[in-house]
Amino acid sequence: MFYNVWPRPLLEGSTVLLVLPCFSQLRYAHYTPAMRGLTLLSLIFYSMYLLNKLVLIKLVLGPLAQSVLTPHLGAAGWLVAYALY
Repeated sequence: MFYNVWPRPLLEGSTVLLVLPCFSQLRYAHYTPAMRGLTLLSLIFYSMYLLNKLVLIKLVLGPLAQSVLTPHLGAAGWLVAYALY
């Protein structure tokens, strides 16, 4: 119990603080289209992760689920609604 409360978080936090300057020095000569696509996807997915789930359900998925399109698709309607979102 003691290890999980004090030494482990301190060790993990200090490790991250020591490694971050190394990552800031990484540079790529050129970005490939695959790297640009991956960067774009990661930005989109991280933004979606940051959204509050309640906001997502109430403002986006709820109205899409009640629209004309998704009730006719059944269980796949949620996939369509999420893809449209």
